[in-house]
Amino acid sequence: QQPHHQLEIAIPSVGVFRVKSHDLHERGHTLKARFCANGQAVPVPQGGWDISANIASTSQILMVVALATQLGLKLSQIDVKSAFTQVRLGEDEKIWVKPLPGLGDPGGQGRVLRLLSHLYGHPLANAAFQKKWIEVMRGFGFTVVDHMGTVFSYEKDGKRMLVATVVDDSLCAYSHDELFDEFCKYLEGQLPHTVSPVDVICGLPLAWLPYVLPQQPPCWSETRHCSARLREFESSLQLRKANLRYRDPT
Repeated sequence: QQPHHQLEIAIPSVGVFRVKSHDLHERGHTLKARFCANGQAVPVPQGGWDISANIASTSQILMVVALATQLGLKLSQIDVKSAFTQVRLGEDEKIWVKPLPGLGDPGGQGRVLRLLSHLYGHPLANAAFQKKWIEVMRGFGFTVVDHMGTVFSYEKDGKRMLVATVVDDSLCAYSHDELFDEFCKYLEGQLPHTVSPVDVICGLPLAWLPYVLPQQPPCWSETRHCSARLREFESSLQLRKANLRYRDPT
């Protein structure tokens, strides 16, 4: 299509290629390529962009790990595939991008692409996926724990689950396999994803934690630093009712 209004400026697109030093699901190097929008070329609207994103802090991740260690919860990781592109744009949302350099333009008419879904690199993509993810989590019965929408809590019939989310990667701590399986089955109908043992999340190596048995004493030294906060929640574990605002000690 071609833009019909002079304010509907087509955004340059860019192909992003990189080598991942580690992968969450496979060993060794991984090659990754994406079709992205050049967000730096997007005109900033009056009032600025909503750049909120569901990025759990290191403190929040460590808190979930500490609780899992203390309570004997199991750990798994969920990765949403091509997360930003899973959020459809509304009919009134018009975002135009230019084709990647090198692609043909039959007739030389300067045609551009109208996005049907959000695209990596666009300033609105992060906030759009955050909103979608919160809706999905609430749909299963989770309660948002923190004011940024990055930590979630579920508790029902003696089963509990805690989730800390960093954009499209989520660290899940759960008490029963059937609860986690039920959540994954629900998630299949919402967003494509993969499930893997916890290896690395946000640069934190946690591969050995799933093998800590409930009857063993906590053996992760970081729990000592979290003990004060841990005692605060141990009695009731009503995380879903707390409005936590963590601050990274670093």
